[in-house]
Amino acid sequence: MEKSSIWKEVSNQANKYSGGMRVDLYKKYGRYYDLIYSSFNTEENAKYVENAAKKFLGKFETILDVGCGTGDLLIYFSKKGYEVWGIDKSEVMVELAREKAKNVGVNVNILLADASSFKSPKPFDVVTCLFGTLGYLHKDGEVESFFRNTFNNLRDGGLFIFDFPSFEFFKKHGVKPSVLEGEKDGLKSIRVSLPKFNPETRFLTLPFKCIIYRGRELIDLFEETHKLRTFEISEIRSLLKRCSFSLVEFLQSRQAGRYATIVARKPIN
Repeated sequence: MEKSSIWKEVSNQANKYSGGMRVDLYKKYGRYYDLIYSSFNTEENAKYVENAAKKFLGKFETILDVGCGTGDLLIYFSKKGYEVWGIDKSEVMVELAREKAKNVGVNVNILLADASSFKSPKPFDVVTCLFGTLGYLHKDGEVESFFRNTFNNLRDGGLFIFDFPSFEFFKKHGVKPSVLEGEKDGLKSIRVSLPKFNPETRFLTLPFKCIIYRGRELIDLFEETHKLRTFEISEIRSLLKRCSFSLVEFLQSRQAGRYATIVARKPIN
């Protein structure tokens, strides 16, 4: 079936649908997160982190994933024998991550916590913050508090591996409408986005319209708008320096350059 006809059909059904169209950030989007992003290769990202950690640390045992979402990164590393912790501000995400970890029989520590204030009971070898999570910190103070807190949660010589939405990319290339399809456990999804980028405020606005369906039956229909802060590379360099990190390397750019990825190190005293 053509996407346009599916959208028309389920939109017509939506007039009879009793659920609300607008919800709080990640409440419904989180519920369908794994379905919406089922085409993404999360293992590839996990291997990327693992290879970077091995390259710059040699040996590592403990990992904290900030903004852990539904826990794919945690599960990957737990299966490899690492001690893994994850934190997220979304109750929905934390519940889903715990359920997934339990279903696959891995031991992970998943907590509902704020990255800017979470105090680890022990220092970690590696702290990760991926998939654009940094962009959800909108204020300078929030970002700096997070970096300083991450510094405190790392052991001496530990690595901070993170990515961020690139201001340089969006300023040069702008944004385009997108359609993302997903399929998982008998359900299908279509996410339509008409993003906007404001180079003056440096914010990327992502309005998502999502339909969830099985065959021709509408299961859910909802909208969410996500707002991400973009960062200049020079801004990140300055922030790392202020928070006493040393920049190790730019590893690569994800999603065709939209996200820049950095490895930083806590110095050894």
